[in-house]
Amino acid sequence: MSFWNDGGLNQLARAGDLAGVRRLLDSGVPVDFIENGRFSDSPLMEAARGGHLEVMQLLLDRGANVNHADNDCFTPVTAAGGSGQWKALRFLAENGGNFEYVDATGNCGMDYLRLCRSKQMRREIEDIISRRD
Repeated sequence: MSFWNDGGLNQLARAGDLAGVRRLLDSGVPVDFIENGRFSDSPLMEAARGGHLEVMQLLLDRGANVNHADNDCFTPVTAAGGSGQWKALRFLAENGGNFEYVDATGNCGMDYLRLCRSKQMRREIEDIISRRD
């Protein structure tokens, strides 16, 4: 139980440890386990920030909230975009990530997407979002 309290799931998601994340989820750790404290990053946010697509898929398969917002209004989308994890950003677009939520820096997912240097990747993500509307 103490592993839950020290943010073990978040740490494993941040590291991209698929087997470790699966083990904790299988043991009963809630998929959207939030650590106490100033920041309330979800495991999906941590995995998105690191671009760990397999961990992200596992978390979503287990019911993670794709649009969880922390205390500063950061979401998996803004975490991935702010970290330049464009494949993770595309994955989140494909899975219902909201690109309109504005974080504490005043940016939303679309603002971060404009920073993507790959015109092809940017276009792919924009196309995914436009098809959802």
